[in-house]
Amino acid sequence: MSIANTKRLFFGKFSDSWYPMNGAIDEARVYNRPLDDTEVLKLYKNSLIKVVTPNGGENWLAGTQHDIPWQVNSTIDSIRIEYSNDNGDNWFLVVDSIPAIGYSFAWILPNDISENCKVRISFIADPEVSDESDFCFKISSAFNLKVFLEGPFFGTQMTPFLNIFGYLPLSQPYNKPPWNYNGTESVTSIPNSDVIDWALVELRETTGDASTATSDSVVARQAAFLLKDGTILAGMVLVLCGFLWM
Repeated sequence: MSIANTKRLFFGKFSDSWYPMNGAIDEARVYNRPLDDTEVLKLYKNSLIKVVTPNGGENWLAGTQHDIPWQVNSTIDSIRIEYSNDNGDNWFLVVDSIPAIGYSFAWILPNDISENCKVRISFIADPEVSDESDFCFKISSAFNLKVFLEGPFFGTQMTPFLNIFGYLPLSQPYNKPPWNYNGTESVTSIPNSDVIDWALVELRETTGDASTATSDSVVARQAAFLLKDGTILAGMVLVLCGFLWM
């Protein structure tokens, strides 16, 4: 339904009282029946808090941090944040009580893998004043990756000779045969002295054992820095088909 800007909009109950609308409409709902007082009160309460993000369609990775921003009426002083992994059938606490005036909360996502997640924010003094994500978002898998290369070691750690002598390139070096990887990973400077080399990580999918994970089964690739203790550089996150290396 659309209303031309040149037309005045009136609200009223039946035909005895009509009131002109002055201002802008953020959201409108049309019902084909009169609403009772309880329904009107619920609509009013639901308008006092608004979950901005996540609001449906996001794909967030377990263990990573994301902001949950919200909008609230000035009468709301403190809120509770919860999340659901089953489209709202059950809710789990994120934070019990924080000031509403902060308008955002930095949430470290749990390792709770699901495609049916939602966030709910409610008023501490009246939990009926609440809002939740309009649609579901996804929390994807996360796990750690460690790699050790053949070469010089000092004790149990690899020796960063390429880094020490300035031989490491600033862009991923796998854009030539035999790898032919066209990723755009690059940095303006080598992040720290613990970097050993670039590493190209491949995700291979097979229904058999590891011996059947041939080059024909590669489903994703990404380059990142390898540190002398064998870990992929923290903060240079690898995301391959919904999986996270960190």
